[in-house]
Amino acid sequence: MITLEVNYTGTPETLHIAEEEIITFPQGLVGCADWRRFVLLSDDEAPGLHILHCLDDPDIHFLVTDPMLVEPAYRAAISAEELRRIGLRRPEDAVLLCILTTHANPMRVTANLLGPLVLNPAARLGIQLVLVDSPYSTRHPLPMAGGAEGEASPCSY
Repeated sequence: MITLEVNYTGTPETLHIAEEEIITFPQGLVGCADWRRFVLLSDDEAPGLHILHCLDDPDIHFLVTDPMLVEPAYRAAISAEELRRIGLRRPEDAVLLCILTTHANPMRVTANLLGPLVLNPAARLGIQLVLVDSPYSTRHPLPMAGGAEGEASPCSY
């Protein structure tokens, strides 16, 4: 059991994470190879949104969502080798997530559709892809988001 102290909403909270809840990214995330162990947290009050909290660096957490909620026509090519690395045989068995970024203007939120996270929920393994020759970007605006450019925060909630 891992104890995790969080404060997402201004109210400190202690979470107890069972080993079987941990998602491992064997190669870490792009640019952060040391961030390998995460827990995916959900809140019934925010359906479709999750927090991916790093257990290797408890100060790191990301707001994530299904990229199809951001871009209904979203497609990510996943190679057989990438599937194999996380123990999957078929792409339809994968769970895709994208990292959201908040900006200085709270009405502006963007999604990284160029670097989706691919999860094997049964094996609790994940990989972050970097899509090549893709029409997507790392700052795809959310449909409800708008406003002027602002400074971005890589972690959000």
